[in-house]
Amino acid sequence: MIDKSKTFIICELSQTHEGSLPLAKMLVKAAAIAKADAVKIQIFSADELAVPS
Repeated sequence: MIDKSKTFIICELSQTHEGSLPLAKMLVKAAAIAKADAVKIQIFSADELAVPS
């Protein structure tokens, strides 16, 4: 249950892990040490987003 009397902190990792699972785990641990309430991780491939031309 979320305590509505305090700010809910979400750590956004985005692509900072560069596809590396060990780096992602390290960043999640760092977010926990920083007392983040949640972590959001995005995974995407530039090849899927880019147009060949």
